[in-house]
Amino acid sequence: MNYEERAERFIAALRRVREDRGRMADLRCGLKDTTQTRAFATLAGCGGRVDSVIDLTVAALYALHPKESADRNLGTTWRRLRFAAYGASDERNSLDVRFSRLLACRTAEQLCERLLPFVTFAKSHEAGINYVALHTDLSRWDWSDRARLDWAREYWQAREDEGEPTTPAETQSAT
Repeated sequence: MNYEERAERFIAALRRVREDRGRMADLRCGLKDTTQTRAFATLAGCGGRVDSVIDLTVAALYALHPKESADRNLGTTWRRLRFAAYGASDERNSLDVRFSRLLACRTAEQLCERLLPFVTFAKSHEAGINYVALHTDLSRWDWSDRARLDWAREYWQAREDEGEPTTPAETQSAT
């Protein structure tokens, strides 16, 4: 099974428990070191590995903000949020700096530690996340620059090439 297939199965399992408030609360406990053991049973029940910081992080973030998007990756989502906040301005701003900090992470573990504010910001602006792409990208982060370069391309080049971004294709997960 490749990374994309595993991510699809994992996120599909998370979608099935989405309406179970208790399980979602348990998964959110994965965001803190002191409570993350509460997430293990539900994580394992969804096909996640309890020894995987990627599975734990993605499940916890999904439980925090289960709104999904068809965006290509986090670069696309962050570009849409930037445009909503700053319009077509080319002036460097706080979102550019925050996004650059994500790209500077050299390991998936470092990146996982920095994703909570991003997802919280997306939630506050009712922007969905492509969790399948996020899980796939995190799985490749340590050994390939592909995800990092794709995110950067979507954030900076797509904005230059396309001008004003189109409205994001937001979808609510079916249970």
